[in-house]
Amino acid sequence: MMKKVSVVIPTYNPGKRILKTIGALKKQSPYEMIVVDDRSETDTSFLKSIMGIKFIRCSHGGAAKARNVGIKAAKGEIIAFIDDDCIPSENWLKNITRHFKTPEIGGVGGAYRTENKSLIPWLIGEEIAYRHSKYDRFIEFIGTYSAAFPKKVLEKVGGFDEDFKHADSEDNDLSYRIRRAGYLLVFEPRAYVYHHHPDTLIKYMKNQMRRAYWRVLLYKKHKSKISGDKYSGIRDFVQAPIAFFIILFSVLSPFLQDFVFLSLSFLVLLILMQIKESCYMIRRGGLKGILIIPLNVLRAFAWLFGVVWGSILFFFKRDKEVQTFKFLMKMRIY
Repeated sequence: MMKKVSVVIPTYNPGKRILKTIGALKKQSPYEMIVVDDRSETDTSFLKSIMGIKFIRCSHGGAAKARNVGIKAAKGEIIAFIDDDCIPSENWLKNITRHFKTPEIGGVGGAYRTENKSLIPWLIGEEIAYRHSKYDRFIEFIGTYSAAFPKKVLEKVGGFDEDFKHADSEDNDLSYRIRRAGYLLVFEPRAYVYHHHPDTLIKYMKNQMRRAYWRVLLYKKHKSKISGDKYSGIRDFVQAPIAFFIILFSVLSPFLQDFVFLSLSFLVLLILMQIKESCYMIRRGGLKGILIIPLNVLRAFAWLFGVVWGSILFFFKRDKEVQTFKFLMKMRIY
């Protein structure tokens, strides 16, 4: 018998973009659709009048909290998650729920397709495709922009950790806990969603700095994952330290000529680490794929600043996290 599926959409200041998400989902006939508003600052009253959805407004606490509210309200045996800026493909719901035939499957994750086609979104989307190209059927991490889990599994592991105040790394944390509980996670590339990636360099760098910030909390909880998983390997972990040494030796170079050589050597190393990914993109989209090299080099410095910021807050000034969360929102980094 087909299991009942509840789809949960956490949202915050969604604007009208969420209507595309809801409209595409309605064509796929989920058992129930739940929209959880994380106390938006903009008007979301229009969502209450949409037929066929359950609208819940909770106190502001981030996507992890909003998803937990959705889990508690859901009546389906399987709970699927999608973000409010994603548009599911035609058979998304069918594809992402087709694997729940045996009890050892603890979750299924899908893939991205890029909705906006300008250069930076294309590079971001192709990098994600490169990472997914290395996946086997079974994976260690599911992104909740396209995901489904048995409700009993989510309840067993305690749902999402609400210490993650932004939609960043809370899905890694959940995935690691589900795996630790003995369940398998499956990658289903046919369960893809269309996503609008950051379309300017500044937006992308803010996004990456924020991601590195929350990764500090993730790796504080899961130290064994610092070396990476099937999505983010050791390459991601070492790039921020390399960026640190580039800056350090550049600052010291006026005092000793050898530091110029060391700074340039680390920069060359950072560039060389992007070659394989760049070749993948060139094969798929032409010479513009080479631009992933400078983009990733700049990203390494954004990660460095995010890691330093997160380390100070999460390790030394825990009581300041609320103020930092408010600052992230004020700077539009949230």
